[in-house]
Amino acid sequence: MDFESLEIIKLLRLLKLNPKLAQNLFVRSILSALMLTAVFIIYPDISLIEDQDQLILSEYTLPFKTSDIPIGWNYEKNISLFPYTPQDDYQIQVLLTPTTFDYTNANSDGSDLRFFDPANNSLNYWIETWNNLGTSIVWVKVPTIGTSQIFMYYGNAAALSESNGEKTFLFFDDFLGTSLNSSKWTTDTDGYSTYGVSGGYVTLTTDTPSDWAASVMLGFTDFYVNHGETYGAKQPNGVTIGAAYGQSDVFHTKNQTTPANEMTGKVIPTESWFTSDIRWVNGSFAQFNNGTSTVTHTNSSTIPTIPLQVRIVTMDMYGGPGTWYGSAIRSINSWGTGHALRARSWHTTLPDAPIEIRCDWLFVRKYGAPVEEEDKSSVEKDPRITPGFSLISVLVIVVIFSRIRRRKKKQ
Repeated sequence: MDFESLEIIKLLRLLKLNPKLAQNLFVRSILSALMLTAVFIIYPDISLIEDQDQLILSEYTLPFKTSDIPIGWNYEKNISLFPYTPQDDYQIQVLLTPTTFDYTNANSDGSDLRFFDPANNSLNYWIETWNNLGTSIVWVKVPTIGTSQIFMYYGNAAALSESNGEKTFLFFDDFLGTSLNSSKWTTDTDGYSTYGVSGGYVTLTTDTPSDWAASVMLGFTDFYVNHGETYGAKQPNGVTIGAAYGQSDVFHTKNQTTPANEMTGKVIPTESWFTSDIRWVNGSFAQFNNGTSTVTHTNSSTIPTIPLQVRIVTMDMYGGPGTWYGSAIRSINSWGTGHALRARSWHTTLPDAPIEIRCDWLFVRKYGAPVEEEDKSSVEKDPRITPGFSLISVLVIVVIFSRIRRRKKKQ
């Protein structure tokens, strides 16, 4: 179906008329003239370029969204953003649930999702989770600060997925293949420690002959291990989550400059997969969210401000000599305040067993002010090829009819 036909059908639906009237040549002529007249009323000096039998509008953009479902897609959804995007190239979270989204109209794996901004620019996105019976989480990169809405299209059985974490986030890894990406990570191991990639996740393990103290860690940090030394585990700065042998699993902020640190316990589970969101907003606000609860640190003396790498760590104290060993992968790049790290991981620090942490995927994104809650993005009810005209379009049409009637009276 051509662009003009789609617009005429939308206008007929807006006027509560039968869309089949679009097949009537007289009706098409009238409505086409009305839409073109609307443009001239708003922009009386608009220029036209004649191209064979088509008139092409030049130099101006309509002040309302006019069209627009891509060919092959059947459904459109307007997603309002609260608050507006605070920065350029900002990643927002879109939550889809059975009450806001009809999964039966989309492909079973969400492969037909597409996102556009109000200027009809295609937006990069990544599907974190897809659940046809529950909540799905999708991240979308919005290029322009102050954006208040984006548009989602779906309903194309032939579409292939364009979900792409690399294009959506500042840093992304889902650990596919059988080796670590050396353009993203460096590693640090010893005779008791290993790392490996298989099954879609990375695994770090440390196992000394006699466990005395052990822990795992994930987050923004400069933590390191002096292998084979007593008091060899060092963390000058960090905004991390971790679990220690015989201790609570914690959200931890530490600032070497002060020096001071703060720990909030029992925030992450042991031996089960979970998603963590570590939000390093500024030097006086850091936050952790595990999907069900939120922990906030606001003590500026405990929160670092220098750029830090993303690191995943295991460490274990050899109980006999009291020396430390460990394994770590460290991002090549570093990030400072105003960023968040999100990851899906699993770990165990049980006694007399290998100390282990696994990570399925992780990414770094921009993060704004403390008041921001990206999960407030709203998704409207599911319309079938919704009209693209806004309220201004209706007013323009009313003006057109009134002018036509006045001209008839003068004649």
